[in-house]
Amino acid sequence: MRARYVFLVLVVLLLVAGGAYVAVRKLGESEETRRQALQPKVRAAFDGLRAELSAVHGIELVLVSTRRTPEQQAAKVAAGVSATSNSWHLLGRAFDVQTARKNAAGKIVADPDGKDVASYQKLHELAKKYGLRGVPNGQPFDAKGAKAYITTSSGKVWDVGHLEFAEGMTFAAAKAADEKAGLA
Repeated sequence: MRARYVFLVLVVLLLVAGGAYVAVRKLGESEETRRQALQPKVRAAFDGLRAELSAVHGIELVLVSTRRTPEQQAAKVAAGVSATSNSWHLLGRAFDVQTARKNAAGKIVADPDGKDVASYQKLHELAKKYGLRGVPNGQPFDAKGAKAYITTSSGKVWDVGHLEFAEGMTFAAAKAADEKAGLA
């Protein structure tokens, strides 16, 4: 567990030292506030993933959501955009992103609807390297690359921008570990 965190920090430092970090878009103020709400090891995973996607693949990430209160999560469930009240967002171990690319005019354009499937496939392919997983069952794509959906009160939802840092634990085990460490 600690070794993975050290690895992630080293990857970020190498990208910064190699000049690749320069290519990464500066986060806006609200994005940076959300980023700071993540647990430190999750923040390091996000930073590493973001830097690699930008420098190597030309894909930027827009940070949409991180830590939530139980009330905010209940509202997501009631709205039919989340399937569980035991969300990793409650622990600061999950975040939602949108991929973005530069358009012909050089402006960064986000893809909130997941139309650029190849960008999201690359996101999830690399996310595993940083200890992150998507939903459902760790991946929003099935073995053939088709969209895999979660089922909510409003029907099927493709939650392609969701990533969580479980470290091989169940939600209950992660919550207990985080509470013991003073992180929850």
